[in-house]
Amino acid sequence: MGLDEENKIRLLPQLRYAYGYSALLKQDESEERFGYDTHSVQGALIYPYGNWASGYVSVAGRFAHADETSLGSRRTLAGLEGGGRFFVPRPFLNLFALELGVGAGVGQSALNFGGGNIPEAAFDSQVVFNGKILFQYRGFDLGAGMIYGSSTSRNYGEWGGMATLSVPLRAATGVDVQDGCRELAQVEYEIGLEEKKFSTIKAGAFELWSRGNDLVRTNALLRDQQTRRRDYLEKSGFKCDAIPDVSSFSPFPKFNPPERPQRGECLETLSKAKVYLAELRGILGLYSPKNLIRDVRKEQKLNVALSEWDLKCLGKDPHRRMNIVTVKKSDKVFRLLTNYLFSNDSPDLTLMPQWNLGQPAGFADPYLDEWIRFMAENPKYAIAIDGYASDRYDAVGYDETAMIKLAQERADSIAGYLQKRGSAGFIYEAKDRRKFPIATIFVASTTSRPLEANRILKVTGHGKEAVDDFKISSNPAFRMVKISVFKNRAKKGTAPEWVEVDLKN
Repeated sequence: MGLDEENKIRLLPQLRYAYGYSALLKQDESEERFGYDTHSVQGALIYPYGNWASGYVSVAGRFAHADETSLGSRRTLAGLEGGGRFFVPRPFLNLFALELGVGAGVGQSALNFGGGNIPEAAFDSQVVFNGKILFQYRGFDLGAGMIYGSSTSRNYGEWGGMATLSVPLRAATGVDVQDGCRELAQVEYEIGLEEKKFSTIKAGAFELWSRGNDLVRTNALLRDQQTRRRDYLEKSGFKCDAIPDVSSFSPFPKFNPPERPQRGECLETLSKAKVYLAELRGILGLYSPKNLIRDVRKEQKLNVALSEWDLKCLGKDPHRRMNIVTVKKSDKVFRLLTNYLFSNDSPDLTLMPQWNLGQPAGFADPYLDEWIRFMAENPKYAIAIDGYASDRYDAVGYDETAMIKLAQERADSIAGYLQKRGSAGFIYEAKDRRKFPIATIFVASTTSRPLEANRILKVTGHGKEAVDDFKISSNPAFRMVKISVFKNRAKKGTAPEWVEVDLKN
C-alpha cells in the first residue's frame, strides 16, 4: 500500500558506510582471540525523520578480514538491523542523536583461532548490538559507536568500535528531507522568549486594559445619556454642537493569551507551534504598554469631551470662576464661588440640567448649591449679596438708574435661588421669559435646604460708587454678584453684631 504525501516527506532513505575494528575471541577461552577490520554497507529507512524519537530498519552487508595475528581469517555476512534514534529538540542539542540498534546476519566465515596457516571455513550467524553518537544535519550523519556481537554457530564473541557516515538518498527517491523537530526546536526557543516578554508586561498591561475597557463602557453610556439630553436642551431653546463620537477601537479585545499546543509528533506540533507564536506576537503588539497608554489616553480625552458637552451647550463657559475659595470646617470641605459672573447685559443665572437615574430632573446651579450646603452646616454665619453692573448708557447719556436696576436684578436672582432652591414647584423665569423648573433634590447632600430669609443680611444693587470700592477698571468685574460671609460676634441675648469673615484665613 502506498504512503501518503505527508508520510513520504517524513520517510528518509539513507546509504550508510561503517568502518570498525573489533576483537573476536573464543567463548570461554579468552586467550584465543584476534582482531578484525570490518566494513559495512547498509541501506536504511528512517521514520519519522526529524522527530525527536524515530525508528530505522536497514539491510546490511558486512565484510571483515583479520589483522596480522591471524592471517587468512575473513567473514562475510548479510542481514537486517533495526532500532531507534533520539535527540533533544533544542537549539544546538538537536544536532546530536543517539542511535541504538540490534541486528542479525548469516553468511560464511573462515576463522583461524589456533594461529595456523589454514583457517577453518564454516557457516556463520551472528546477533550484534550497537550504539552510536551521531552528528546529524539534513539527512547526513557522521558518528562513532560501540558494537557487541555473538555467534552461537562458531562459538565466538565480538566487541569493538566503529565510525559511520550516512548520506540521504534524496536524488534517488525524490523525497525531500524536512528536519521537523529541528525547526520545532527553533520555534519553541522563540516561543520561550515571547512568553517571557508576555509574563513581564502581563500585570501592567492587564491593568491598563481594564482601565481602558472601563472607559470604553463609560463613554458609550455617556454618549447615550448626552444624546437624550440634547433633545431636552434643544427643546429648551439651546443650540448644541455635535456629540463626540465613541472611539473606533471600542471595545478593547479580550485579554486572553492563546493556549500553548501540547507536544506531539514534530511536524504536527510544528504547524500548531507556528500558529501559537504568531498569535502570541500579535497579542504582545496589541498589549504593548506604549500602544495601551496611547489608547487609554484617547479614551480619557473622549471622556472629558463627552462629560463637558452639555456644559458647552449651555453657553461654552457657563461659570467663569473669578474667585473660588476653599473652606475647611471640621472634616468637611466647601468650595465657594464668592464672585458670581453674569453674561453681559443679563440678570439671568446660568442653570445646568440635573439628572436622576438618567432622566431629566430639572435645573440647578452647582455653585449656589455649594453655598446652601455651607450655610446649612454653619448656622452661625449669614451672608450679604452685592450686585454690580457695567456703566449703562442710553440716547441721552449715562444712566445710573438702569445700571443700579440691572445690578439689583442680579443680586435678587442669587437671593431668590438661595431661598427657594429645594422648594416644590420652584420655577426660575429668565429675562427672555424662558422657564426653568428647579430641581428639588440636592446632589450628594442630605442636610441642604433652602436658605432662611434672616440668613441673608442684605441684597443690594450698586451703581457708580462700585468703581471706587473695587478700584478695578476691568469691565467683567462689574458684571458680577459678590457674596460675603458674616459671623455674629454678639453675646447671647444682645443685639446681633455682624462682622465680615475672611474665608481665606
